[in-house]
Amino acid sequence: MRKWLWGLLALLYATAGFASGIASADDAADAGATLTLRADAHEYVPMMELFRDEAGSRTVEDIRSVYDAGSFVLAEERTPNDGYGAPVHWARFEIVNESERREWLLSVAYPPLDRLQLYMIDASGSVVSEKSTGDALPFEERPLPNRNFVFPMELDPGERATIYLRAETEGALALPVSVSSPERFVGKEQSVVLLLGCYYGIMLIMIIYNSVLAVSLRSKAYLYYVLINVSTLFLYLTLNGTAYQYIWPDAVWWNNRAIVFFICLSHVAALLFTRNILNMKLESPRLYRAFTGLVVLETANVAVLFVDYPTGLQMSIYSIVAIQLLMIAACVAGWRNGSHTAKYFLLGWGVFMIGAMLSSLSDAGWLPMTWWTTYASQAGSAFQAVVLSWGLADHIQRMRKEKDRAVELMKESRRLADTDELTGLYNRRYVSHVFEAATRARPGRAVSLLMIDVDHFKKVNDTYGHEAGDQVLREMGQLMKSGFPRTDVLGRFGGEEFMVLLPDTTIEGARIAADRLIAAVRAQPFGQPKGQPLYCTVSIGVAQWKGGDETFLQLIRRADEALYEAKREGRNRVSIAGKAG
Repeated sequence: MRKWLWGLLALLYATAGFASGIASADDAADAGATLTLRADAHEYVPMMELFRDEAGSRTVEDIRSVYDAGSFVLAEERTPNDGYGAPVHWARFEIVNESERREWLLSVAYPPLDRLQLYMIDASGSVVSEKSTGDALPFEERPLPNRNFVFPMELDPGERATIYLRAETEGALALPVSVSSPERFVGKEQSVVLLLGCYYGIMLIMIIYNSVLAVSLRSKAYLYYVLINVSTLFLYLTLNGTAYQYIWPDAVWWNNRAIVFFICLSHVAALLFTRNILNMKLESPRLYRAFTGLVVLETANVAVLFVDYPTGLQMSIYSIVAIQLLMIAACVAGWRNGSHTAKYFLLGWGVFMIGAMLSSLSDAGWLPMTWWTTYASQAGSAFQAVVLSWGLADHIQRMRKEKDRAVELMKESRRLADTDELTGLYNRRYVSHVFEAATRARPGRAVSLLMIDVDHFKKVNDTYGHEAGDQVLREMGQLMKSGFPRTDVLGRFGGEEFMVLLPDTTIEGARIAADRLIAAVRAQPFGQPKGQPLYCTVSIGVAQWKGGDETFLQLIRRADEALYEAKREGRNRVSIAGKAG
């Protein structure tokens, strides 16, 4: 399982390197202010000229006048990025077709944009193409059905045109623009789809596998972990535009809020998961309270999101940094407290935090928007999902071992509580419990009891010492264990007295078992305390349970009376208490 997942991760990063390599090669070719189209190349638009439309009310004719007045400025980066809360932006660049191809595709690879308009103006100044798209419109209204915004364009060989793009959004505003031939666009898209497919596959495997474990183990930790992966998967499905294309193509209002919703949900799940798995309530009470406060805050942010999207978006962006840093602090604290699982968490959260910070700073406009910054958090989340799964498995395995040790200690404690230390036989209390359980389960069954006494045991102690007497009792216990089936319950009553409970045995069967024991005791030497074999005999009283209301104490009393009858008759014999009746 681990090797397979590592293979998927390796494929993910290999694909990333492939796509990044293509981008780098294209970057080297893209120089100058005018985009020149040759053959089937996939060209990134060079530095565009930008204008911030604060009012957001200008038309394309107004913007052309603004350009003529010199109010456009050259972008500082190939991918313009003005962060969150930016006004409407207009972008302008010129394009010339030096190939024999007429059909081209202009792509803006940033699915969260709310509204995007393209205006294509020919050399005479006429608007020859005007198209609108964005995730504020139903998916079916897009010029081409793609998770990104793709506009078909027609340029005759040698033709020059001017492109104006109007972009508006409540989230981060970025314009990664490229122009490709349809064939080259499909090839590039396939490499990205392969990358995304690897990511989605990893997350689905983690979700399904750990969902089964959550149900079978009835574990809150696994449930929270699955919720993290589900919310993270849907977060990136939304960010990548895949969800809007395939899952909710008509849910405009929801799609506009889904990203922040799943950010908040993943935060809540991650906080609950970490709080549970690191046992913060006992190990780190202050961190536990901090985590609880953030859970409440993120839950409240969901409510704010549905009422005021920009405010909810800003709250979620600020909370990302606080939550990630708090996660790292919790992992470090858990590590210091001796939690082996915290090491996995520190690695997983650390890598994801680096990726999330890079992507967040890129979205905010503080870092250049490159392929790596765009997909850094997504790659980090895949790595985190695998590492956290291993950490959770390690945690559960350690809990199982601790539970097994506790069970063994409990069994040993119970065995010591129910067992006579000297002989290894059960004590009177345990035999009583077995009797109660046996007669309660089957009230009509035959149950017999043997009361056994070592004859003249005081003389053994007086003649050979207490150590020899203890040896006799130990060997008597071993002899009884070897002479009775495992279904019979052997116990030491106290002193030199023993007892045997025989379930499903009548008085006649008990008499046979007693005679067999007397013969075995008589034939066995119990050591050589003074150089001579020590032989012993026993007297046995036998009683059969009468059924009904007769208690174990009453059964003992009748068997004990039979025992003393055997001793009065000369010892080394069996006496029957009387037929059951």
